[in-house]
Amino acid sequence: MCLDFAKKKILSPVTYWGHENDFTKWLAKRKNIADLERQVGMEIENIETHQRYGDLEVDIVGEDKGTGSKVIIENQFGNTDNDHLGKLGTYAAGLDAGTAIWIAEHAMEKHRKAIEWFNLHTDGQVNFFLIEVEVFQLDDSKPCVDYRVIARPSSCTRHAGTSTRYIPQTEMRETQREFWRKCQEYATEKGLKVKMNNPPTRQPNSVGFTSGFRGIRLNGSLDTRNAELRCLVYIRVEKRLLGLFDYLFENKSPIEKELKDKPEWQRDEKKIEYRMEFDIRDRESWQSAFEWLLPKVQNLHRVIPSYGIKYRKKVKAR
Repeated sequence: MCLDFAKKKILSPVTYWGHENDFTKWLAKRKNIADLERQVGMEIENIETHQRYGDLEVDIVGEDKGTGSKVIIENQFGNTDNDHLGKLGTYAAGLDAGTAIWIAEHAMEKHRKAIEWFNLHTDGQVNFFLIEVEVFQLDDSKPCVDYRVIARPSSCTRHAGTSTRYIPQTEMRETQREFWRKCQEYATEKGLKVKMNNPPTRQPNSVGFTSGFRGIRLNGSLDTRNAELRCLVYIRVEKRLLGLFDYLFENKSPIEKELKDKPEWQRDEKKIEYRMEFDIRDRESWQSAFEWLLPKVQNLHRVIPSYGIKYRKKVKAR
C-alpha cells in the first residue's frame, strides 16, 4: 500500500508578518493566542500590546486568568539574542510578572540554558518559557503556525537563602497552600472581614482578596526567593483604567492619611506595596505574618476602592 503524505514546507515568518510588531498584534488577538495558551497551560486575559516600561516597550502584557498574575511575552524573529534575554528579565522583574514567555524562530542553546537556570533559581515565583514559532505549509495549504516549547519551568524549587539544597516544587506549593488556609482560618477566628480567594493550584505563592472595585487587585504574595511576605494593590491592564494609578498617586497624601500608614508607591509597575521579612519554613512565625498582613488587607480594602469610584465618576464626567 502506497501512502501519499503531504509535504511540509517551512516558511519565513517575515513573509507573512513583515515585522515583529505585526506578529505581536496578530498574536494578541483572542483567536490567535489560543494555541500558545495550550502550550503554556494557562488562559491569558486583559491583553495589551506595546506597553511602555520606562524607555522600553513590552510586546504583550496580560494576566493569567487562573491566578491574576501578570504574563509578559517578548517576540523575536531570527535567532534568540542577549538583548531580548535581558529585556525578558527586566520586564519580568519590573512588572512583577508571574510568567515570562520568549518567542523566537530559533532558540540558541546558550539561551535555552539561561531560561532553565532562571526557572531553577527563582523558586517558582516566575515561570519562564522559551518557545520557537514555526510557519509552514502542507503541500499548497494555507500557512499554518506551530509552537515548540524549548524550555519550561523546572520541577524543582530552591529553598530561599540556600545555594545547594533543593526541595520538590510540589512540597513548597503545598506549604504555601497550607499557609493561606491557616491565614483564612485566623481571619475567621478573629472575626476579620477579609474575603480570600482559594490559592491557585499552579501558583499558590500568591492569593487574591476581594478589593471592592473591579479592576483593582488586592493580593498577598509569598516571595520565597527573597524571604518576604507582600501585601499589594495593582491595577488590571485595561484601557478604561489607564489613568487610575496616576489618579491614586495624585491623591497619595490623603490616601496615606486614611490608611494611617505609608506603603511603597511604584509608579513604573503601577502598584502599591507593603513588605515584611518572612521565611515560610519558620512555622512559628506564621501567626505574626497573619497579624501583619490581614490588617493591611482590611485597610487597603477600606480606602483604595473609594478612590477608584471617584476616578470612574471623574472619567464619565469628561
